[in-house]
Amino acid sequence: MQKKIVIVGCGAAGWSAAVGARKTDRKAQIIVVEQGEPRNYRKHQ
Repeated sequence: MQKKIVIVGCGAAGWSAAVGARKTDRKAQIIVVEQGEPRNYRKHQ
């Protein structure tokens, strides 16, 4: 079963949490929720 992780907030702390979650579980589905305008991101490979 794939783990789902939801992170609220797209600031520095939110992206840091997303990176940490990805390092912890490479197969998890990570969703970042932000109230404001969408922001660009770079996909890490």
